[in-house]
Amino acid sequence: MAEIVRGADIHMENPPPLFIALDILARGYRMICKDDHETLEKEFYLYDAMYAYFKKQIEEGR
Repeated sequence: MAEIVRGADIHMENPPPLFIALDILARGYRMICKDDHETLEKEFYLYDAMYAYFKKQIEEGR
């Protein structure tokens, strides 16, 4: 998951789709939130959901 988050923060040619999606979501949160505190508060749900998904994938050996 750290690789995905880090990948969304850097600019590279032909990034994987998940990097692009996370970057779009982060930009969108900044557009709908009044400040950085609200942005982080809302983004935590996204990151928690991603963490839960990838943790389950690892536990199931995928």
